[in-house]
Formats: sequence, structure tokens, C-alpha cells
Amino acid sequence: MKVAPAPDTSDRLSASGTGIPTVPGTSLTDVVRSNEHVLQELPPRPIPAADEVNTNTSLPDILRQHWALFLRNGKEQRRHLYAVLRSEGFARNVLTILFHIPAASSAFALYILLASHLGSVHDGGYAVAAFTGAYSVQIMLGPMLVRALGLRALLAITSILNIAAVLNMLVIGWRLTVDPNNVSTTYHALSCVAMGFTTPPWTPFALESLYRRNYQYSDVRLSTAVSWGTTANMSMYPLAALLVWLGDAYITPNHEYAGFWITIILDALLFIVVLAAPMWLPDISRIRMAPPQNLVRPSRQTVVLILGLVLLGACMGSVGSGLLGFSLIHGSMNLFMAMVATGTGALVVVAFPVVLGGRSVNPWHGWLASGVLLIMAALYLPASDDTSTIFYALALCGAVLGVAFGGHELWLNRSLKHIPDAQASFFTRSMLGIGLALGCMWGGYMGDAPYYRNAFMVPVIIATLYFALGHLYGYLWREEHEEQLAPLAETERG
Repeated sequence: MKVAPAPDTSDRLSASGTGIPTVPGTSLTDVVRSNEHVLQELPPRPIPAADEVNTNTSLPDILRQHWALFLRNGKEQRRHLYAVLRSEGFARNVLTILFHIPAASSAFALYILLASHLGSVHDGGYAVAAFTGAYSVQIMLGPMLVRALGLRALLAITSILNIAAVLNMLVIGWRLTVDPNNVSTTYHALSCVAMGFTTPPWTPFALESLYRRNYQYSDVRLSTAVSWGTTANMSMYPLAALLVWLGDAYITPNHEYAGFWITIILDALLFIVVLAAPMWLPDISRIRMAPPQNLVRPSRQTVVLILGLVLLGACMGSVGSGLLGFSLIHGSMNLFMAMVATGTGALVVVAFPVVLGGRSVNPWHGWLASGVLLIMAALYLPASDDTSTIFYALALCGAVLGVAFGGHELWLNRSLKHIPDAQASFFTRSMLGIGLALGCMWGGYMGDAPYYRNAFMVPVIIATLYFALGHLYGYLWREEHEEQLAPLAETERG
């Protein structure tokens, strides 16, 4: 049975702007049409309960109704998540999380290596920016590389080359120990680029595999699968920080090398999996889909969403550079890893419930609300001057970033439903990396150790830009889905 496309009138919501259905049986603000080229039989949409129907426009009532919808959507998507995880299998789920880690562990190791030997935040910020930028370019080239080499060959080649690039970085670390002036800036920058470009591109292919394996099911299950892939991607930051901290204590006495050794171990494990257990690799060809029909070009909303994703990545990268300066002031790289694990852990813990239950929230309402909260959380960072307050600030900032990331991924997945799958996932992953690179470089430039508060002002600026961009997105969203906006004079004449 092919699902009939919904009429255009169903995409217009009430002008109240609350995002809550006004009568039972109306749309729960799922304003994107179903994929017309996908054969699926969708279950009937449940009738909203009494506490989910908008009968009052007061703020407490609207919040209560959104919370009721949030709980119901979360329950439905938890059921789909269980089905997705069972379909993927235990081994593939574990590997999906593990093989996200090398990108983050390498970046943390670069931060710590240069901060330990040179005592410089801007050198570390530039090095991580070069690494992340090269990795983002490689992700963007992923579909072309797979067509030329095949997925198994690509993962095997990149894992071996990345081990060589990391070993070269270990040699650079040894040379910095002997004589810091013995390593040219150009050689070190090229080494960072080589390490980023050879990092195995597991992240986008794992997301693409989830997309294709769940494409044949309902839109809700597809959204749940992509949400799981997004959360697995974000979980690499707290897991990598925790592993680097453990490596400092138990693997190697030189803490600046722990992240590199973790990357080498995981690259070697990936090479073994490619040779011995290829069935656990991302499956990007299991489902052969019919040629898509009724495709549309990316809208202005999609462009604004991608720009917002770049800003969120830049906010995260600049916070990392500021934390490095804070750690240099206190003379502890272990403190740096503990702070990163705290902030990114809060991000993941909060983002996952948002992507599971946030379908009922009006996108532009969520953007503006998260923008205000992000500004408030970012302002708390430069006010933190000791270890007793910085962890509270990081937990708050990470939680707000989790709300923004989760909502952003949810809305971006909706917006890109009619765009070819590979371009959607690979392009968005690369743009997030570019945002991280810009944030690391900007924060590193501003935040050498005595002036780490300058680096913490960068997230405040970025959060303000993010909030301003949310107003533009709100205008575009309401123009298309809620009401025909017109100049005030024309409205009065009408």
C-alpha cells in the first residue's frame, strides 16, 4: 500500500504559534510530508489525550501540553529504538560506539601534546582545527572514495595510514621533548592534516547504514534510527575523554601520548574487523531503493539549519580551547580531560531524550528557547575562576548544548527527507566538523593561558549569533508552514 501524499492544507498550522493541536485528531506539528517514494503502511495517528489538546493559550498550559506530548513521543520512539538495536545486533552496536572514538581521542591528544610541551593554547587550537578540517573534507569525499575503492578497502587503507600518521605524531612529540625548536610549524601542520585525512570515516558510514537499513519502515522508526546514530556520534567525546584519562593513569606515564595510543589500538582493531568480520561493518548496500521521486532542492530553512549546526560546533570547539587554557593555569592536563568528560557527558545525556521525544515541539520555538538558554549558560563560563565552579558551569553548558544539538538534528532530519540520503548524512557530518575547527581556532587564538576567559567569551558571541539566526529560521518556518506572513500595512488593508 502506498501512502497518499497529504494535501497542502495539512501543512498549515494554526496562527497561534503554540505547536499544540487545537482539536483532537489534527497533526502534532509533523509538518513534513511523508516520503512519497517509500512503500510503507503507517499506523493511524493516535488521537491526542485531553491533556494534549490546546484549550488555553497561557504559558503554563502550553508547557504542560508540550510535556505530555514529549512523554508520549518518547515512549513510542523507545519502542522503535529497541527494534533498531535488536536489528543491528550487539556486536555492531558496540563497534559503532567504539570506532567513533579515534577522531575525538586524536583531537584531545593534539591539544594535550602541544599544551604540555609548548604551554600554548593557540598552537593546540590551530593543530586541532587543522586535524578536524582535514577529517571533515575526507567525510565530504566519502561517497566518491567508496565508489572508487569499496568500503572494506577504504576502512582498511585509512586504518593503516592513520596508524602511520599517529606514529609520526609520536615522533614529533619526542622531538619536542628534546628540542621544541627542532620541529617546523609547516611540518607539524601537515602532520595534523595527514592524521585528520587518514582517520577512518566510520562515523558517516555508520549513520548511512542506519538510514538505509530503516528506510523501508515508518518515518518514526527512521527518525529513531538516525537519532541513535547521532547520539552514538556525540558519545565519542565523553568516552574518548574518559579513555584518555584512564590511559594517563594506567597505559603510559606520559599523559600527552595516551590519546595517540588509544587511537592506534582502535585503528588496529578496525583493521582486524575488516579482515576477519566484515559482516559487522556498516551495511550501505543492503537495501536497494527505487529512484527517488518528487525531490526538492534544499530550502532556505535547510541552509539556515546547517548554518546553525556550524555555530553549535564552533561553540563546542571554542569551549574546548578555553578549557585548555584553564588547565594550563592550574597545571593539570588530567583536569582538562575531566572537564571535557563532564561537559560532553551532560551533552549526550540530555540530547538523547530530546531527539526521542522532541517531535511535538515547534522547531522555531525550540531554537529560540535553546538560544536563550545557551547564552545564559555561556555567560557562566568566563565567571568561573576555580575548579569548584567550572564543573557546574560545564554541566549546565553541556546540558543546554545537548538540547540545542538534539533539537537541531531532529529538525535537520525532517528538512532533509526529500534529499538523497548520502548527501544528507555526509554533508551534515562534515559541516559539524568545520564548525568545530573554526571554534577551536578562534578559541585558541583568543585564549592563551593567562587569558583563558577571552576564549570563554567566544561561546557567548556564538550563542548570540545562534539566537539571532533562530529568528530568521522562525520567520522562514512560519512563512511556509503556519501562515502567510505579509507586511503590516497589507494586513491592515486586508
